[in-house]
Amino acid sequence: MPTISGVLTDGAGNIINNCTIELCAKKTTNRVLIKTQAFIVADDGKYEINASPCEYDVTLIINGFPPKKLGAIQIFSDSVDGTLNDFLLNPTEDEVTPAILQQVFEARNETNKSANRAVESEKKIKISENNALESSKLAKTSADNAKSSEEEASKTATAVKNSVDDAKKYAEQSAVGANNAKTSADNAKNSSDLANQSATNAKNSAQQSADNVIATKSSADAAKTYEQSAKKSADDAKNAASSIDTTGFIKKSGVDNQSIDGSLDVKNLTENGQHVYSPNNKPTADDIGTVPAVKKQVNGAPIYVVGNSVDFAKLTVNGESAITDVSNINNKIDELNNRIYIVESFVHGDSWYNKYSNGFIEQSSVILAKTPYANAVCGTLINLLIPMKTQNYGVSIDKINNGIWGDIEYSYAELFLPSLWLASYSPVAGEAWIRWTVRGY
Repeated sequence: MPTISGVLTDGAGNIINNCTIELCAKKTTNRVLIKTQAFIVADDGKYEINASPCEYDVTLIINGFPPKKLGAIQIFSDSVDGTLNDFLLNPTEDEVTPAILQQVFEARNETNKSANRAVESEKKIKISENNALESSKLAKTSADNAKSSEEEASKTATAVKNSVDDAKKYAEQSAVGANNAKTSADNAKNSSDLANQSATNAKNSAQQSADNVIATKSSADAAKTYEQSAKKSADDAKNAASSIDTTGFIKKSGVDNQSIDGSLDVKNLTENGQHVYSPNNKPTADDIGTVPAVKKQVNGAPIYVVGNSVDFAKLTVNGESAITDVSNINNKIDELNNRIYIVESFVHGDSWYNKYSNGFIEQSSVILAKTPYANAVCGTLINLLIPMKTQNYGVSIDKINNGIWGDIEYSYAELFLPSLWLASYSPVAGEAWIRWTVRGY
């Protein structure tokens, strides 16, 4: 069983450490099953692999980078020990063609020629060894610097993880705040509906009261007209009575009562079916068919109160109380106008938004957020449905049960008026559906 060993370096000669060399069998042998894998972790660039004879696909896996396929190698039971590069340079059985054999013969001839030149190269090799020693010292310095960079990277990864944990806590707090904001919005809408209904009722009552005031004024004007007519009738009766000579048949038995020969009460005297009045027998409001009205001042305006039995404070119209004091209606209307209400609303599929009269905006939609790299902070640009007025708004993220949603953490990274950057972190690469919600001004 041959041994594959050496030091793993990149094209610039820098050592590659903390990585994995993966050998995947391409076929089944008496000692190897197809697609079985051999994982070898290189430490400080050094690696050593004892692989059974078979044909393998070779893949290099470095943390934070996509896997890189290096090629295929063929290992035989009598293969000579060598580096991974040596085996990758050797052709597999199916790649050996007459052309390749010709290349092998030519390479052998070239090797013989090279042997003759080897003596002359020995001196140059000595010089190269001295230069290699100097390069080794420089390589050690580079390795020390790389180790320091690795430690700094480890600290940065720890800081990123802490930031993600903080973002997770903030997301949970944002979810609670979102629920509270929704409850407040629902309460505000209910209050607004009640206020609108109250305003409508108040407007109807005010209109009824105004109609009642007009009707009352009309009644008062009619009463005044009836009173004037009654006074005129009384004056006419007085003039008619005074023109009659009663000295021959009327006896005055008192101030209030008069009689003819002591048997006829003048209060009951009629002429052609009409009651006859005298100066001491003036007609009353009941006699002329009207109700007397009394003039009063209410809220600085004159009104006429009919009789003593009408209480305007208890006045009703169609079974509902009529409002006679309208001085506070404008204040109530202003109070209703100051209530917060929705001025614009939009719903389409999974997307929606509401704009309120005080400038507050809430909007939400569903997107497929991708996290293409494992153990790394990734970003997704979210375009808002409508732009916000300020960057002082809140963001909440709800995961949808799909894909690797349970492994991904989210937080917002940067806020703009028309959009925002969403940061995501996951130990594995993938994508998941989420609902984002933004609330603010």
